[in-house]
Amino acid sequence: MKYSVIPFIALLITGCTTAQNTPATGDFSYEDVRFAAADQTIQTPSKFNQDITECQSIAQVQYETDIKNSAKLAEIYGQPISPEVFAQKRKAQVVDCMTGKITGKGTGKGWLLAQDS
Repeated sequence: MKYSVIPFIALLITGCTTAQNTPATGDFSYEDVRFAAADQTIQTPSKFNQDITECQSIAQVQYETDIKNSAKLAEIYGQPISPEVFAQKRKAQVVDCMTGKITGKGTGKGWLLAQDS
């Protein structure tokens, strides 16, 4: 009788535990913008890093093109455009690539803007 009580007492003391299926967390931010995954199954640091790197590369190419064409753009708009404007555009392009929210052209890479951004 005393052997059947020992597992019961041990269970009462330690409690039941089950494995938690929690996603890996990390810092999902770019500059001052924080992202959250639209689908919790893709919320991993490696997926975020892959997506943000791809979006930054796309935006960087456009930024470099804009800088090269800044003289032409100045002629069109009648005033020079500062590199800061192009940097802001690059940031917006990264956010749009990740979320698809700025241009409304789909879901981007499947990331949402975090509530505290």
